[in-house]
This record gives sequence, structure tokens and C-alpha cells, in this order.
Amino acid sequence: ISHRLSISTQLTVYGVPVTSNAKAKEVLELIKTSVRCACLLDLHTETEDPVFLGEFEVQRKKFYNLIPEQFHAELQTLEGEVKDFFQYELQLRMKLGRGEKFTSEEIERYLLGKSSDNAFYGRMLELTVPEWDLTNELRIQTILFDMGKDIEDYEQDVRGGFPNILNMFLTQKLASSKVPANPVEAIKLASRFGISNEILGLATGYRTQAVSNPELAQAPSLQAAINRNFTRIEEALKSH
Repeated sequence: ISHRLSISTQLTVYGVPVTSNAKAKEVLELIKTSVRCACLLDLHTETEDPVFLGEFEVQRKKFYNLIPEQFHAELQTLEGEVKDFFQYELQLRMKLGRGEKFTSEEIERYLLGKSSDNAFYGRMLELTVPEWDLTNELRIQTILFDMGKDIEDYEQDVRGGFPNILNMFLTQKLASSKVPANPVEAIKLASRFGISNEILGLATGYRTQAVSNPELAQAPSLQAAINRNFTRIEEALKSH
């Protein structure tokens, strides 16, 4: 939740300056409301508490009341993709529990799914603020952030049975019973099996895609975050 809330603040920094203070306030209210929706949906998925689902519906109605009606259909399609990820994440957790291996395609779908909320936020900005055209770059920033955080949170995720990019890559090389919960051992094995290079290669591809967009130069804070999050992955893989 704290990560999603930080994203709402970052968007006001990353984005190209908007046309007026009134428009800036309008966009900020949209972002805050959409982030509340994401947090409430996340909480309902984790707890199955109907109270969270009820408040989600309240905030969702408020959000769409703030958005011009001609944009509703497109945003609802993107909203569906966000919701689909919660179900996909549950499938991954079940697969982890069964000790099964993960394919590279499943890992990439996991990364894209985790960043689907930022695809929603970015497109929402494009529709309401014509100056903003960096949805893909915002999403890549999040993908790189999540990759680094997965490596840093490896032990916590493994012990809690949550999907984790390093753990998922290790299942391709080892039986689940042989995948260590200790992050030091996990990173050593990742280096030995060439997994570290695979993860860095994946991250490099995303970063290259982002920085190749000349429009990124008009959002230096976002560009800096992309590079910072890439460096975080490098450091995490070398930390042990």
C-alpha cells in the first residue's frame, strides 16, 4: 500500500507540467481516488473481508464521477486487467504451494501484471492531461522497482508463499525442495546458474525501451527513477 501511495505523489513530479493549477488539483484528486480503489481491492483479495469490497465500490463510483463519460469504457478495460492480476497472483501462489516450476513467460506476465495499476494511472493522465504521454515509461519504472524489491524481499516472500522473481527463476533450475529460503544462498545460486544475468538482461531490455523514448527527457524525475531502479537491481544481485 505504501508503494502505491508513493506512486500517487511521484506522478505529480514525474509528469510534464499541466496547463493550470486547477487541472493539477483535478488530476491529483483522480490519482488519490484510484489509488484508494487499488488498495481496497488489494485488501479484499488478501482478507476476503466484504467491508473492503463495499468501500471499494464507493470509491470506484466516485472515481468515475470525476472522469468524463467518453473515457469510461477504456479505463474500465484497463481496470479489468488490474483485477485479473489479483487472480493470476493467486494462481501463482497455488503453483508455488504445489512446488511446480515457472516458465519465463509466466515470470514476465507476473511483472507486467504487477505494474498494470500504473498502466491505468498513466493512461488516466493521458486522457485528462494531453501533455502527459509517458504511460509505458511509468510502467517500466514500476517493473524495475518491483524486480529490485523482489530480490530484497526474497526471504520474506519465500517464507510467506508469495511469488518472487528470484524464487521463480530458481525453480527453473532446481526442485522446489532445493530452493533455499536464505537470500545469501539464493543469490549465490542465481549467480552460479546464470540467473543473475537473465534478470539483468530482462531489466536492461525494459530500461532500454524506456530511455529510447525522446519524450522521457521532459520528465527528468521519471528518467532518474528508471535508472535508479535499474541500479538497485544490479546492487541487489551483487549484495551477497
